[in-house]
Amino acid sequence: MSEKTIFKKLLAVQSDLSQMGIGKSEWNDFSKYNFRGIDQVYQVLSPILVNHGVIIMPNVQSVELSEVKTSGGKSSCRAVASVEYHFFDESGNSIA
Repeated sequence: MSEKTIFKKLLAVQSDLSQMGIGKSEWNDFSKYNFRGIDQVYQVLSPILVNHGVIIMPNVQSVELSEVKTSGGKSSCRAVASVEYHFFDESGNSIA
């Protein structure tokens, strides 16, 4: 069986990320809590992934759209996407 180098790469990514962390610096005014924004996550994670030769490839499994009513009675659209993410290293090893 060939060596699954993606596991070593992801362990290195996780090690670097655990040293840096991603703080909850965004604020939700409505519900009054701090959170991590997706832009923050990408800013911190992207250089770490590049440094270790890892890419993430999304694969959309399904998308469901439906019309819903807001608490104020207005129509709104609800979208639910099911996405599977594959992590690849430069040698082509991957894990989903």
